[in-house]
Amino acid sequence: MLSLWMVEISKVEINIPALTSRQHAAKSLFMLCREHCKSVEMLLAKGEGRQLSSALALLRPALDALLRGCWVAKCMDDQSFEPYLKEETASWPGKKDLFCKLKPVLSPRMWRVLSEHSGLMNGDYHDFTHGGAQQILRYMRPDPSTRGAATREELKFVVSKVLSYDIYAAEFLCELVGDQDALNAVHLTSLRLDLKSAFANAL
Repeated sequence: MLSLWMVEISKVEINIPALTSRQHAAKSLFMLCREHCKSVEMLLAKGEGRQLSSALALLRPALDALLRGCWVAKCMDDQSFEPYLKEETASWPGKKDLFCKLKPVLSPRMWRVLSEHSGLMNGDYHDFTHGGAQQILRYMRPDPSTRGAATREELKFVVSKVLSYDIYAAEFLCELVGDQDALNAVHLTSLRLDLKSAFANAL
C-alpha cells in the first residue's frame, strides 16, 4: 500500500506560487518530510533487500520536519522568522515548546494525532535513530535466520507512520500555497485507496 500511495500521490500536481522566505522554508520542511517518507518506501521495497533498521531511523527526522514545517507555516510571520534563516541568531523550539505553540493553530483532531506521535520521539524514535537497544536487539535474536529481518508487526508499524506523515505533509503543503484543487486531490486519493483500512493492514 505504501508504494501504491507514493505512485498515486505523485500524480497530484501542486502549483507553487511566488513565496516569501518563511513560506519557502515551510515548503522545504514539508518536502523534506516527504523525501524521508519516499526513502522509507524505497528501503522497504519487497525482496531480500529490505532495510528495516534504516527505515526505522528515518521516522524521527520525518516527524521533526513535519512539525517544524507546521510551526513555520502556522505560528510565524515573515518578519519574526527572518532570524531563523541565520543559525547563529535564533534557536528552534524544543519539542515541548513546539507543541505549546502548535496547539492553538491546529485543529483539535490534528493536534491530538501529532501529539500522540510526538510521544515516540524521545522513546522508540530516539532509539531507532541513534542505534539504541531496540535496534541492537533486532540483530541478537536467537534464530539466526530472523536476525535483522523485518517482522510483519514491524512493517505495519513503520508503514502506518510513514503513510500518516506523507499525507499530512502533502495536505499542509497544499494549504501553505493555497492550492485547493491539489488539496482536494490529496483527500480523494486517500479515500480512493481506502487508507483508513491501510493503516490497519499497513502492507
